[in-house]
Amino acid sequence: MQLCLVEFTRPDRVTGEFLSQDFIDTVSKHSIDEIILFQPTDRICPELREELKAKFPESTLRPEQLDPISSQGILYEMRQQPWNLLREILAKLDESQESIFVLGRGSSLLQHMMWLSAGIRGAEALFLDAPSAEPLQAGISGIN
Repeated sequence: MQLCLVEFTRPDRVTGEFLSQDFIDTVSKHSIDEIILFQPTDRICPELREELKAKFPESTLRPEQLDPISSQGILYEMRQQPWNLLREILAKLDESQESIFVLGRGSSLLQHMMWLSAGIRGAEALFLDAPSAEPLQAGISGIN
């Protein structure tokens, strides 16, 4: 199984850790073979990477650079950015494995594309800060 998340640089203010124990407990219920760490910028967070390796020692960490999102350029190109980003995320996944997408870090556009990727793949999505909360699933209505 793949764990897919966006690289981030801010640890918890209280604990100083990047991943909560609730998050680790929730994810540890699955056999995570690979962690795909999407990099939306050039900024790398060695501390996050070390924590991921320490908390999931059996997993392979695979950083994947994403094309940067820009507000500069031709309007047509800017309108294509979300779809290009979605295609890029989906292309970096291993089709033979199930995935868990982690939401809660990165730009709103990137988070939406991660949520949409989870929906397209039929994958589980969970929130980094509230792993037991159920993300809104497209096409499922709570109205009876």
